[in-house]
Amino acid sequence: MGVAEDVCEYCLECTVKTGCPGLNVAETLHGPKITTDESNCVNDGACARVKACPSFEKVTIRRRAPVLRPALPDASRLIAPKPVAFDDLFRVYVAGIGGMGIGASTAVMVRAAQKEGYFVQFCDKKGIAIRNGGVYSHVTFSKKEQVLSPIIPYGKADLLIGIDLLEAVRGLDPDYNLRVASADHTACVVNTAKNPTILSLMGVDDFKVSYLEETLQRFTRKEEYWGADISRISQKWLGNVIYDNTLMLGVAFQRGLLPLSLESLLGAFHESFGGAARENNLKAFALGRDLVVHPENYGEELPQSLASFLDEKEGALRKSHGRSLASRYRRRMDEAFVKIPMEDKERKQLALCFYELIHYENLAFANSYLDRILSFASRDSAAQGHAATRIAIESLYRVLAIKDEVWVSHLLTSPEKYARDAKRYGIDPSRGDRIEYEHYNRPHFDVLGMKFEFDLNSKDWMLKLMRHAKFLRKLLWNWHAREKDFRDWFVHLMDQFRPRNAADYERWLKVMALPQDVRGYRDVRYPKMEAAKAKASELLEVLRGSGDDRFAGLAVDSKKK
Repeated sequence: MGVAEDVCEYCLECTVKTGCPGLNVAETLHGPKITTDESNCVNDGACARVKACPSFEKVTIRRRAPVLRPALPDASRLIAPKPVAFDDLFRVYVAGIGGMGIGASTAVMVRAAQKEGYFVQFCDKKGIAIRNGGVYSHVTFSKKEQVLSPIIPYGKADLLIGIDLLEAVRGLDPDYNLRVASADHTACVVNTAKNPTILSLMGVDDFKVSYLEETLQRFTRKEEYWGADISRISQKWLGNVIYDNTLMLGVAFQRGLLPLSLESLLGAFHESFGGAARENNLKAFALGRDLVVHPENYGEELPQSLASFLDEKEGALRKSHGRSLASRYRRRMDEAFVKIPMEDKERKQLALCFYELIHYENLAFANSYLDRILSFASRDSAAQGHAATRIAIESLYRVLAIKDEVWVSHLLTSPEKYARDAKRYGIDPSRGDRIEYEHYNRPHFDVLGMKFEFDLNSKDWMLKLMRHAKFLRKLLWNWHAREKDFRDWFVHLMDQFRPRNAADYERWLKVMALPQDVRGYRDVRYPKMEAAKAKASELLEVLRGSGDDRFAGLAVDSKKK
């Protein structure tokens, strides 16, 4: 099951109604969007059966040969470190979530420790598979005799292996019995990939990776802290995040943080796994070791530069609309960047909105959007860093690009969408790879006062025909009437933007952001539009009652303007 991120409204109906752990969150220039976790999705179709949105699609990939992945390191060239020395007891705490292989990691360490001649005790806490439930393991090695309990005392862990970042931080919390780490004793190896909890997928809470990393660095041994997005590396090099646990054992070993020899660990892998599982886990272990020795080979992908982004969009317009229009696109962007001071990410966002509105309707429609943004910016405050304008760029785009059946069809079959999928799924046509889609749509039309709505499992050729039917927007005058009314209401509010002081400006910032909370399709969206209007009325009540003539006629309902 795939998710077309451009079509997703991030209304979270799919996560709230299914709680599916196969869903994840991706950051885009249009904000967060739901995506599919390739390693966790089991393709049961539950997300699509919600019928709340057309962004879900069945993706079938046909290959003549396996996916080409980066060459794995030659483990024989890696020099094994000396096992870490300890006096009597050595304690390891492994933290993660269900399905991450905490038990498998424990089994390898226990068997390797027995080969070293240590007494070993361990305790595993199990959890519901695939992200549902925290899981941890306490492992204690002893040189002299069996210890009374494998549970690690407060702050006495020698090594914290955090396969999940959030669960690793729980090992620092003094309010719970999971507090095992301390700045005096504990070395830390952590996977910095963000694994959203079910509650964060539902929009109930959230957490920042940077804050959790800072917390770990502050409350473990700074000189022995190591963190990286292990899940990204495992997915790219091995094709699945299921090997995160073994990869991290390789990191911990190569950094000299385990009291275990290479011979003992390799023997433990052979005893713990069989067949293909043994081979793949040994590859993951070697990959983790090489990551420590050659981190430069595994660096994060750099974000696309603004110049490259603009060149890409201009080139795409040249193919679809001709050289003249593409040149006008670039000139207008250059004009906007001079008039509105912004960071490169915000400039990309503006360039993307303008580009997509050309496809949505035409250049004249996109120009009307940009002219309104520039007019708004001329009334904005330089002292406030044009904060209101930066918000209005996305908000105005959202109300103008109404996701009717025509626009959704374009987004589901755009060249950008196909290119993103090819990269995501490793599609190489030169090697015989083919990708097929089945889309889950629910078209809705109002014709002569009658409403027509039906389920449609559409193919790409159907959508490619529909995306050329822009004439329907004029022919069906009552089509998406509520969205059009909301659009007109917000455009009218933008025209009234003239804050007098800092307090007014803060109110306007909140008003300009309101369309970004209006997410979803039809029945999911409509109550949010009314809530946005009510909230705007509340925020601007002070302005209407201020006696200032500029706000005397301000209305929050477009029908009353």
